Amino acid sequence: METKNPLALASALIVTIGLTGPAHPNGIVGNHLFPGSFSLDDPAVSDELAFSPFSTLQHPGPDDHDVVDKTISWSLMRLLTPTLGTGVDSGWIHRDWGQVQRSGFNTTNL
Repeated sequence: METKNPLALASALIVTIGLTGPAHPNGIVGNHLFPGSFSLDDPAVSDELAFSPFSTLQHPGPDDHDVVDKTISWSLMRLLTPTLGTGVDSGWIHRDWGQVQRSGFNTTNL
């Protein structure tokens, strides 16, 4: 799509940004990390499920071959009492290192 009038595009963008309102939280956030994945972190509720459908990381290996890690990650947190909770997170990893390929569960944390 080609824009023939950049002033009209800039005006529309400014009006759109001007019409948006502020975001309001619905719970006490506290000291939480929000990774870039499909996750929901709402401390005002009892349960939390975070699921990272698929990620790929390519990095150099020690033998000058590129290593490609493909992962799927998940995390489940459950509030048992108002002051006690439990959680588990894990994932699946497939490592492609030249001629060597391995798959299996990633580190599991309780």
